[in-house]
Amino acid sequence: MWHDGRGIVSEYIIQFVKEVWDRIGVLGYGITVIVLFFASRYLFDLVFGTTTAAFSAGEIAAVASLVAVVYTSWVGFLTYEEYTERSLSRSIRTRPSIATVDDAFGLLQSKDDEARVNASFCLSAVVSTSPKNVVNTMEAPPEEIIAYLLPYVRDDDRDISENIGNVITFMARDYPDSVKLFQSELLDLIEGRTLTDDVRGDLTLAVGFLFLSERITDPDEVQSTALKLSKDNHPDVRIGSCYMLAGIPNQRTRKRLQEMATNDPEQEVREHAEELV
Repeated sequence: MWHDGRGIVSEYIIQFVKEVWDRIGVLGYGITVIVLFFASRYLFDLVFGTTTAAFSAGEIAAVASLVAVVYTSWVGFLTYEEYTERSLSRSIRTRPSIATVDDAFGLLQSKDDEARVNASFCLSAVVSTSPKNVVNTMEAPPEEIIAYLLPYVRDDDRDISENIGNVITFMARDYPDSVKLFQSELLDLIEGRTLTDDVRGDLTLAVGFLFLSERITDPDEVQSTALKLSKDNHPDVRIGSCYMLAGIPNQRTRKRLQEMATNDPEQEVREHAEELV
């Protein structure tokens, strides 16, 4: 959950008002904001009345009312802004297309959790269809798009992490050079095991596309990693490792690919290995 300096209490109030809006509609939002004003005015009246004796009761009430108006307006504005983002995200999730990509990239930075999840889903759906169209629409180099997305792979929300991991895989498939700058970071994430196995599998495949495209000429540093990943418990990681091994053309990696094509317990892994031998 995002706090961003707003305070835990204010954060929970904003989340509560959004839930009321979801259940009752804009009328519920309005009523909740009004109730919040009177509740905060009462609280500020108590606080100011017990902390200072320099003002009269009327002056304290006026100050409490002013602070309550400011606080309620602030909470109301943030709630409105975040709920607007939530509504937009629901719309683009139901109709993901190249026309919604720009909104999806922006909504990844939303402070509304649902908006961020929906945005990541939209990006996953659109990029998996055509990375090239996304790159052309964003008018940004693929490596800049990867740099923007990569932090979201580590997101605390599993859905966001997995959706963005999928996006990076498809970007690497069509633009393998775009992940070259992030090779070390990706390998650290894969080996660190802080991500889900599905995301690790996506990132391994992304690195595999890079290796396969440039045919590694100095494999010593990465060969041991590729061989290690080829024995990972998760089949998606092993599939990605097949592409890494295929991009390191030497006798040892070729032998390991042949072993995987014959002996791996998962048929999908065997098929990928056999195709790449």
